[in-house]
Amino acid sequence: MKRRAWAAVAVGCCLALSACGGTPKPATQGSKSASPQPTVGGVALRAVTFPLTGLRAPNEAAARRPSLAVKIDNVNGAWPQAGLNRADIVFDILVEGGLTRLMAVYQSHGAPLVGPIRSARPVDARLLRLFHGGYFAYSGASSPEIRPVMRFSHAAIVQDTHYPELFFRRNDHASPDNLFSSTARLLRALHRKAPHTSAPPQVFHYSSAKSKGTPTSGVVVPFPAATAGWTWAGRHWVRTQDGHADRLMDGSRVSATNVVILSVKVVGTGIFEANGSEDPLPVTIGSGKTWVLTKGVRVAGTWRRATISDPVRLIDSHGRPISLTPGRTWVELMPRAGSPSFHR
Repeated sequence: MKRRAWAAVAVGCCLALSACGGTPKPATQGSKSASPQPTVGGVALRAVTFPLTGLRAPNEAAARRPSLAVKIDNVNGAWPQAGLNRADIVFDILVEGGLTRLMAVYQSHGAPLVGPIRSARPVDARLLRLFHGGYFAYSGASSPEIRPVMRFSHAAIVQDTHYPELFFRRNDHASPDNLFSSTARLLRALHRKAPHTSAPPQVFHYSSAKSKGTPTSGVVVPFPAATAGWTWAGRHWVRTQDGHADRLMDGSRVSATNVVILSVKVVGTGIFEANGSEDPLPVTIGSGKTWVLTKGVRVAGTWRRATISDPVRLIDSHGRPISLTPGRTWVELMPRAGSPSFHR
């Protein structure tokens, strides 16, 4: 009976702490370890963490917020961008012409300025399903390009042509790369539109334990007409774009706690731009090689995703899940024809 009584006390205290916002504050991204797990009467209370970073959340309500994905351009004219270091997960995705576009996903933090916001692509539908749909903001797309998102992404969406009041133009970028917004502005409208949108599931497996892998100081990830580089800076990875330091509008260097490289097949969509370039479709269902960079090491393995309803599983050479360090993650969807170049 005493053990059951203590368990009841622990559960009650946990609920009270959650309701009052009394749980410890989340560890900052890039910190070496999370705060000690709280106990009541010697019974450990369950730590509440954000699903997309693995970092401590202040309460259950914060951890259960829906995710917001925003399409951000990543070509000459779009730089410098805004808001990327506030995202939980960022995908670097092949688009027409061999260049890339980003999908920045926010859940644990907001960003007062996000952009430049650009158009959607068919691949977005399958990526959004990793977050059970959530919310999605973008700037226009042709009917064939947005159709997959409309049909099976499960996301509530806003775009500038239908909701112009949510977006604004800046005079420090040239059109079409001058459209920006804020996560607060987008979330207010999306919550009114779809108030019962659920929180995302945990996308990756996280652990604060020391990572075992091959020491790595950096990597260059090739795309047909672009490169993404990452260098270990002691506490996090810092990014280069086409050989140049990747900096945001506030002057900060784009950085991440983890870099996940997925080798993916690329197929055609039959959708052509005005200049004759075909929209490529990076295939994020199936399997392929993966490399995970975290804490100055890399772990090689295989990524697997059986169906659009499944998460992406990262498996090492021994068949075990590859753990990421709690914090911000960039995912490089590298075309299978390429190969990353690692530096010791």
